[in-house]
Amino acid sequence: MFRQLSLLYRTRGNDHDEHMEDEEGPLPPSVQRPLEQENVQMLLEESEFKERRNKLIHHLDSIYRKAYNLGKPFFDPTICDKLKIRCETLDLKSDGEYANGAPAPNFFDPFPLETLKKHPIITPDDRARRDYQSYEDIFDRTEEGFASQALSYRLMCHFDGFRRNGITSRRGRLMDVTLWREAYVSHFVSITRNVLLIYLISRSEFPEFIQEYFMPGVCLQRGHSPSPGACWTAQSTPLPHIMCIVEFMFGGTEELLRGEILTILATTITRLELEGYQGEVVIPVLLFSIMSDFKARIIQAYFDGDQLVIRKSKLYDFSTRETLSSSTTLFMQWMASQPVGDTSGFPLKDFVPFEEEDNTKSSVKEEAESKGTADAP
Repeated sequence: MFRQLSLLYRTRGNDHDEHMEDEEGPLPPSVQRPLEQENVQMLLEESEFKERRNKLIHHLDSIYRKAYNLGKPFFDPTICDKLKIRCETLDLKSDGEYANGAPAPNFFDPFPLETLKKHPIITPDDRARRDYQSYEDIFDRTEEGFASQALSYRLMCHFDGFRRNGITSRRGRLMDVTLWREAYVSHFVSITRNVLLIYLISRSEFPEFIQEYFMPGVCLQRGHSPSPGACWTAQSTPLPHIMCIVEFMFGGTEELLRGEILTILATTITRLELEGYQGEVVIPVLLFSIMSDFKARIIQAYFDGDQLVIRKSKLYDFSTRETLSSSTTLFMQWMASQPVGDTSGFPLKDFVPFEEEDNTKSSVKEEAESKGTADAP
């Protein structure tokens, strides 16, 4: 709506009106008033839309602060209720499709299994074969404490690293037949015995994923913070959808993790504040949460104006060769998913204040900026 209003206002040429007045005299009132009223109405609607988005960010910020201040690594249903988090089950069939049909609203459609089977990984030379084999032997070769990184990197390679049959792009990756593009890949260190793995490249600006002032809260809390593995955004700028992999250094649990919630909230706020997404009111997030015991889950998330909606899958097992193969296939279907849904005209709910009084007076960003100013020489 915001983009349309701005465009309409810019194209309503006042120069044309003035030119008509010069040649033919003043415009009749019947012609002037509708144009003036239309412009005023559009400006009012644009102003209301901006105010609505600012309130949206403020509400998300208040949830982030409450989640951060709790300091607990796991969130049970009682805590979720207090934080205005609505947790739903993401039921998926073995073929990767929704078990009960697409939820409403739906922001992601899985890549069809039959189509994925037409694009198996190929290893055209010795180097490609060695690279591929390195990630098939992750159980024998992974150093203790690095299981989540090994699994995370394996998923990345299957999605945007290894060449696949039948994909005609230059690199022939699965990602190349999707709407996703790389936004960020974290620095990756050696995690396997006898193999040096250095794949550490920042593909673009980190703030496209999580802005700097969120980093201490999301990633630097001892013991239960995630490590961002990678981030992908939709190739077409008007699509605000974002997809992330995060890695945890502890075993999987059915409870929501504080790190998952903070990552989703920080990513959503960051996205809403980016210049290219000022016309959006919903930021759909697709999160792949990787645990240290070769378990992982898929989370879909969005903010409906009042609650953070979390759709959480079961924990998928990657700990045996059989489950490693089947779970990887399902995860590829979702990493190659298609972003869908109306993100600019989404009917937001009214925000209901927290039960307890919120004494927070400044946003996370304002607090960080104030601290930076105070520390400045």
